[in-house]
Amino acid sequence: PVYELNASVPVFLNNDTVKDYVRFFFCYVRGAHGRFHITEGTEEINWREDPDLSAKRALGKMIDPLEISKISDQGVYTLNATIIFKNHLFDSQINVDENGMVELHNQELLVDDIPVVDDNLAV
Repeated sequence: PVYELNASVPVFLNNDTVKDYVRFFFCYVRGAHGRFHITEGTEEINWREDPDLSAKRALGKMIDPLEISKISDQGVYTLNATIIFKNHLFDSQINVDENGMVELHNQELLVDDIPVVDDNLAV
């Protein structure tokens, strides 16, 4: 639905809007295997059980805010993001083209099996 809407009501992306678009996109679009959550801090994580303070701090050091890293000559934005998928924390690159098409690239697993609420059970 997001891509269909972008085709009929073109999206306007620039340095000020692309990060909000990416947050919106991942909030409302679900992949075949689940939802990807952009995470910019430990307070944004839907914990199943709160980790102890030292574990939370260690995890927090791995989480970076969503940032634009480059813009190609063709107008493709590349953003660096920290993403939770299922119970895994990833460092990823997100490409967004001028039409709002979003692609994930270069995912690097940072932490496996973090205690988060299963997205399939969350309301």
